Amino acid sequence: MKFISTVKLVLLAFAFALLVPLEAMAFKEGLDVVYLGDKYGYVNKTGNVVIQPEFTEAKDFSEGLAAVKVLDKEEVPKWGYINKAGKILIQPEFSQAKGFSEGLAPVRVSDKWGFVDKTGKMVIQPEFSDAHVFSEGLASVCFGYKCGYINKAGKMVIQPELFSAGEFSEGLAPVRVTVNDKWGFINNTGKMVIQPKFSEAQSFSEGLAPVKVGGGNWDWGFIDKTGRFVIQPEGYYSVWGFAEGLAAVCLSSYQCGFINKAGEMVIQPKYTDAFAFSDGLAKVKVGDGWGKWYFIDKTGTLIMEDK
Repeated sequence: MKFISTVKLVLLAFAFALLVPLEAMAFKEGLDVVYLGDKYGYVNKTGNVVIQPEFTEAKDFSEGLAAVKVLDKEEVPKWGYINKAGKILIQPEFSQAKGFSEGLAPVRVSDKWGFVDKTGKMVIQPEFSDAHVFSEGLASVCFGYKCGYINKAGKMVIQPELFSAGEFSEGLAPVRVTVNDKWGFINNTGKMVIQPKFSEAQSFSEGLAPVKVGGGNWDWGFIDKTGRFVIQPEGYYSVWGFAEGLAAVCLSSYQCGFINKAGEMVIQPKYTDAFAFSDGLAKVKVGDGWGKWYFIDKTGTLIMEDK
């Protein structure tokens, strides 16, 4: 076992050596979901478990709250929300729940989705077959295979005429009109401003959006808001959007590293999986199968290296 740098890093490394990291961004709002035994809890950056593992499932914190799943008295799984002290603030009464964004969170009651505020009040009634978080004042919702966008009053502002509708970010959202269509990008009036020509697309972040062309496995690149390729689709098997100036990219299913906005590989592709930076750290996996997970900083330094 080789420990690197400060005592703080040692504590963090030791804690995460005992945990099974989730496939997600690293720390969100200073906490990360961890799996201990057969329950989920939360750890902070010093490696201390700050919310005990007592949930059957748990999601990242957003806007001070996190969705967690527990079993009710009849052993039926229900979702509610906790604060950073681990206290349940919104009682577990939903069949599914997503994170808070812009003060509201999508929740499912029976088979329909609606939105609650931070008091747990249902402010947009459950009538959708699917719903996603609010972003830039709009949330994508679906009626079967037709999706559109509502505002926070629950009013449909972009009609449900889309087969797929992603989150708005930096004024644009990735959409697909029919199942056989390519992906393009609309603005908040519903106008297609980057024409559908991509086989896959993700939301913009830090001025660039990951898009895939063609039907191959190595055809991901990054476009700007004019639709022009800034980083060419040449050899990327999978990608994450830019976060904190870097994007995780995989040259194959077993060679992942990080590039900057010039497309330069600044953290070499030596990991079998990698996820976006958050709060200065990124999760990476070393080894095949379950492998071993680590946290790295932006220099690529391993928090812990198991020799």
